[in-house]
Amino acid sequence: MSNLSELLPSGGGQNQVEFVASGTLPNGKPVILKSNGQVEVVAETSITGGSLITARTPTVFESGNTGYASVAMLTSTKAIVTYSDEGNSGHGTACILDVSGSSITAGTPVVFDGPSDYGTVAMLTSTKAITVYRDSQNSQRGTACILDVSGNSITARTPVVFESGNTTFTSVAMLTSTKAIAVYRDDGNSGAGTACILSVSGSNITVGTSVTYDARSYYASVAMLTSTKAIVTYYDDGNSGYGTSNILDVSGTSITARTPVVFENATSSWTSVAALDATKAIVVYKDQGNSSYGTSRILTISGSTISAGTPTVFESASSSYTRVSKLTSTKVMVAYIDEGNSNHGTSLILDVSGTSITARTPIVFESASTYHIAATPLTSTKVIVTYRDGGNSNYGTSCILDNFGASSNLTSNNLIGIAAGAASSGATAKINTWGGINEAQTSLTIGSDYYAQTNGTITTATGGQKLGTAINATTINMRDLP
Repeated sequence: MSNLSELLPSGGGQNQVEFVASGTLPNGKPVILKSNGQVEVVAETSITGGSLITARTPTVFESGNTGYASVAMLTSTKAIVTYSDEGNSGHGTACILDVSGSSITAGTPVVFDGPSDYGTVAMLTSTKAITVYRDSQNSQRGTACILDVSGNSITARTPVVFESGNTTFTSVAMLTSTKAIAVYRDDGNSGAGTACILSVSGSNITVGTSVTYDARSYYASVAMLTSTKAIVTYYDDGNSGYGTSNILDVSGTSITARTPVVFENATSSWTSVAALDATKAIVVYKDQGNSSYGTSRILTISGSTISAGTPTVFESASSSYTRVSKLTSTKVMVAYIDEGNSNHGTSLILDVSGTSITARTPIVFESASTYHIAATPLTSTKVIVTYRDGGNSNYGTSCILDNFGASSNLTSNNLIGIAAGAASSGATAKINTWGGINEAQTSLTIGSDYYAQTNGTITTATGGQKLGTAINATTINMRDLP
């Protein structure tokens, strides 16, 4: 006997039960038991307008006053958050946020430097992140640090100075697993918008030559378009605070900054940019030329030039800490402070078609004063948002925002098994139920646990409901009755 499958019955007959199919049942897909005794394939139904967001129960990751939070995805079930721990003299601190379904478990916080602010973090690999920040105890210098991750533990490596002058409004984006691009305001150079490459080898960082992309800037945000091209958006302090963008072309450790392009002819603060694909990005910002409304635009890139689309207001009230997260090439989520609603933490979906944007109905994820918002997507239907909760002693807090325009028929107690074969609607369907064997899969990893997701797929992502364990490439040994 060479493997576990030889101990088990062949043919998938164990715990196989017949039901009437409600709708077409594809072979090998998870199914639910309906109230009428029929079975139906697990699936999601689109919500008209894609307006649905569900805000899950918040989880505190720091029981103290926190500031300058930033969060980055490591895997579909894990993120890393960095922040200034103001309950610990403002020390730069990081912790892991593990996600299971809609729940978050915070790891033990780790200090990576002394008093610091203006910090941001980006993923390099699933076990490595890079954070950039202003080191308040070292002459306000721009500093970077590697954060190595093992499980829910973080090891902070030796910090490296990338800018010897006073550095504020930092933003960092991954270009490759060994290269990141940092942008910032260089107050040691009259507030110039500046960028540099940070090359990573193990726990070491090598700093490339810095390049000025504009004379004066605030609220910089950078996003990768390709491994050799990034886009930066910012408040142009040298041009009446106009919302401005620029392409940063990368060759090795060198950056070429192209001609700045104004996307908003008015003072524009809290800019945040996300790439939709290699030639299109979306920027969100506070349009102070239009009652400080939360506003968005598509930025189309052709070579080194940028064309700005028509603005779309997503919040007809003063908005700040606007943060955009890409879900798909045609859908993003925005998180922000709704200053017209007591500074409550708020989010909504923006649907994109060409250069047009449609704003969906916003929802409140925190009914209290909310500051220092950051957000990162975990999947196309799940975002983790972090913030300072003014309604709870300014504690560092996180929550899951999910669903995003789809409703599933899968509940916590109606999953019954996996279809053992295809069946048409009204026909008799054979279902492998709990404790059974399903042999209708492909390309499974032996020994891995598999889960039914809300959209009907079967994957190893733990956000779904566990079906069982793969015993070969085509077979799931299903778990016992829940």
